[in-house]
Amino acid sequence: MNDEVREDAQKFAQQLDEAGHAEHAARLHHVLSGSQVEDAFLWALRGVCDTLLTMVEAIDPVSEMALEGLRSKVDANLGLKDGAKT
Repeated sequence: MNDEVREDAQKFAQQLDEAGHAEHAARLHHVLSGSQVEDAFLWALRGVCDTLLTMVEAIDPVSEMALEGLRSKVDANLGLKDGAKT
């Protein structure tokens, strides 16, 4: 994972925490603290993004937009196009 994606993920976790989504922020921090192989880490991060999107999209549009941006960067690092799942 490149530094930009890691930094964006850490910033988003902080935003979630500040928005009162402590449990979801903790899940994201947990994924970020792991020492997994890069692709495995990216797939785990993408899974967290998908889960969080489901939970916040209806109640927190600002977090949803930030999360969509993060997921797009993760997808690009995984070589996915248009959010395609493989």
